[in-house]
Amino acid sequence: MNPQEATAVIERALALSTAEQTEIRLEVDREASTRFANNVITQNVSSREANLTVRAAYGQQVGAASVNDFSEASLRQVVERAAEVARSSAPDTEFLPLPGEQHYPLVVAADSAVREATPARRAEAVQAATARAEAGGLNSAGSMATAHHSLRLANSAGLRAEHEWTRARFVVTAMSETSSGWAQSSGFRLDQVDAEGAAEVAVEKALAGQEPQSAAPGAYTVILEPAAVAEFFGFFPRAMDAKAADEGRSAFSGKDGERIGAELATFRSQPSHPECPTCPIGADGLPAPTVTWIDQGILRTLAYSRFWAQKQGRSFTGYPSNLLISGGDATTQNLIADVERGILVTRFWYIRYVDPMKLLLTGMTRDGLFWIEDGAVRHGLRNMRFNESPLQCLERLTAVGRPERVLNFGSAYVPPMRIEGFRFTSGTTF
Repeated sequence: MNPQEATAVIERALALSTAEQTEIRLEVDREASTRFANNVITQNVSSREANLTVRAAYGQQVGAASVNDFSEASLRQVVERAAEVARSSAPDTEFLPLPGEQHYPLVVAADSAVREATPARRAEAVQAATARAEAGGLNSAGSMATAHHSLRLANSAGLRAEHEWTRARFVVTAMSETSSGWAQSSGFRLDQVDAEGAAEVAVEKALAGQEPQSAAPGAYTVILEPAAVAEFFGFFPRAMDAKAADEGRSAFSGKDGERIGAELATFRSQPSHPECPTCPIGADGLPAPTVTWIDQGILRTLAYSRFWAQKQGRSFTGYPSNLLISGGDATTQNLIADVERGILVTRFWYIRYVDPMKLLLTGMTRDGLFWIEDGAVRHGLRNMRFNESPLQCLERLTAVGRPERVLNFGSAYVPPMRIEGFRFTSGTTF
């Protein structure tokens, strides 16, 4: 579907609606992935999907319906279905009138090389990585994925918005009989992805982690690499709802404007960030603002919806559009050099809530856990389970390094971190 066709579909659906207020959202996604295991390509998959959602409102009665068939009959049916759902729904007391025309910041987030990437181009990246693993006597597995997304939004109040973005991500796990090492390289441009470099890191980790030893449960100084930082602190945006905090249902209740972390802690979101751009179209079509959430350890604002911002007399923020954590010039190796005894964490997995009111999480390390002693990595460790709160860890943050792009739960540009007293509760069997 080209841009002209997409615009025509949206305008036709809008014209068919007789609701008091109507919003049309059209999303088109193209994704492809070349996967590999045991040092050979095993699968190449691709998908294309287009979905149109109609939101209709009569006063504060709101209903929505979706369709992926854009024929005249289908558009008419989906518009009627959204209206029918709205008329039979209880009032949504937080629904506000749809906004009119808006102006958005220029966000460059699409790359033609990603849009046009072929299976052969992705295979080149994979082959460079598997060759490095084979040279090290290791197996490898992972994927090279590319994606192109577009969003178009229109409503009966005159709003028109559109944005397109691409992403490319290479992930690799290198494996020996007793260890594994993981790395990723990502960006919105294809030339930002260094598959061979990621494979080199994964291989080095797998070789260094062979015949791992066990560490006793306890509180340790840890160095979290950027992937681990994104996975662990990625729970912050989901927990920052201002309404929940004001109603006493959040770990952030009573903390607005208070110090919640060390001065090193500054968290922002910025749709137009050059290294980590994201969609500038926020809730209801309002522009997603640039927001400083935590400024040198001070919680400056929580996430305000349109409704709650109006009710509380605050500025609309929406939820964080990306996760930007300020850092410095130090490398991960520089941070390790300052640790007398501690643990290096490559990444986490299977993180779950233990106590949302404390933002207490549990999860496990994976694919590269190492013992640090006298400023150097000494040997691999068997994986461990942790019980820890990113909110409390901000208070024990003692150093940050150079930020890197990470595509995980969302777009992040985050540094490695040194945190004191990180609590590991047990070992694992893998």
